[in-house]
Amino acid sequence: MRAIDRFNKLDFFRTTLPIMQNYISHQEFDRIITKQTAFEEYNISILLSASNITECLDQINHSIDMLSGYRNKKQSTMNRHDYIVFILENFYLRVTSTFDRMLRLTNIIFEIGLPEKECKVSTIVKNKKIKSTPLAIALKNLNSYVDKFRYSRNKIAHSETYSESRLRDIQGFYIALDDGKNKDIEKYKNFYRTITNEYVAEKKSELRQISNEIEILLERCFEELGPYVIAIGKNYNNN
Repeated sequence: MRAIDRFNKLDFFRTTLPIMQNYISHQEFDRIITKQTAFEEYNISILLSASNITECLDQINHSIDMLSGYRNKKQSTMNRHDYIVFILENFYLRVTSTFDRMLRLTNIIFEIGLPEKECKVSTIVKNKKIKSTPLAIALKNLNSYVDKFRYSRNKIAHSETYSESRLRDIQGFYIALDDGKNKDIEKYKNFYRTITNEYVAEKKSELRQISNEIEILLERCFEELGPYVIAIGKNYNNN
């Protein structure tokens, strides 16, 4: 099930999704015949921005599912260590993106008008419209949680490949194996396959816990944003 489907019970999505569906249903099957009203444009832009968050959560979960999906292909130079690192880097890059995208969504809902690159804690969470509300608390809680992964994310994005002690052992074996000059390395394949399987299983459990906790924090943010979407949207609907 997609993340947006798990959130569809929330007022946020129960408000915005039908507006999108209604707008589409008034078009011809092969062309757009009506422009969006201001009310539709406001709600549809919010829904599309929110989908950037739910799709990011989907990608996080896809990364976890794919972690154990390595298949050795004859024409590929990617070994199993390369594959694991590729998946983990995707995971950590997307984890921190959830908060960044939530700030951009909040910017749209409250019509603060900031460029995306300027949507920060100082400009959104501390904005006078938000700073004294339960929404600010929900945003701070999400930020505090994902902040634990920013160091790993920044290293991946700016300086070096993801690594940790157990993964370095696996990396060393595959470097030696891929070199192909020492055939004695072949006899250690089963041993390293076993410890790699163990690492992947434990890592998947760890990452799944992170994903579940992020989903709870995102859901809380959507809950707090829902009433604002309805209230501000009424201003457009009454014009």
